[in-house]
Amino acid sequence: MRALADFLRLDPDLLDAAAAASRPLNEAAPSTAALRRWVTGLPAADKDEVLLRVLRGDAGLLA
Repeated sequence: MRALADFLRLDPDLLDAAAAASRPLNEAAPSTAALRRWVTGLPAADKDEVLLRVLRGDAGLLA
């Protein structure tokens, strides 16, 4: 992220202030129930595509 900030020429003091005022990231993994709801809501074609990518061992499954 620092490289991106440098590339965009963002003021480091501004970034520090923004980080200090930001809420902590919620890094908890989604629950099984939340994942089940998400998968259930996917169109069949999307599910088929993801399954094929998994079986082929492709990287970037959600890209």
